[in-house]
Amino acid sequence: MSKQNLVRHAAAVPQAAHAEPDYRALNLAQSVVIMTYLVRTAWLERSVGEQRAEPPAPFESQERMFASLQSALEAVHFLYGQSAATLMHSIRHLIGRAGPTQTEVDILLGLARQLRWFAEKDAIDHSGSDSSKHSKPACSK
Repeated sequence: MSKQNLVRHAAAVPQAAHAEPDYRALNLAQSVVIMTYLVRTAWLERSVGEQRAEPPAPFESQERMFASLQSALEAVHFLYGQSAATLMHSIRHLIGRAGPTQTEVDILLGLARQLRWFAEKDAIDHSGSDSSKHSKPACSK
């Protein structure tokens, strides 16, 4: 990668006229603090103007969706074994940060319903075959 691809914006924070060479690191640290403050302030100003068309779904609705999604992901063997709880925690955190609206919660409930339907259909389709072939996920890490 070239430097042109890495740098999107450049800014300069002037050094104090009386700065001594021994304190260059202090000037760098102060510059980082100033730039971090300016970026955060700009981000907050931009975020204030953005209003959501629909409020986040109620807590109870989100919890019902998480429970439904967890059972569906277990049914298709996405969640299995010792890492299931950790992975589900990460999924909850990911979706929770987004603050899903009721419409988005309904979409995820529909997704969970379809996953469970597929898992049940697959189990019925393979009920006559060797079930040991289907006890583990097809993909491995």
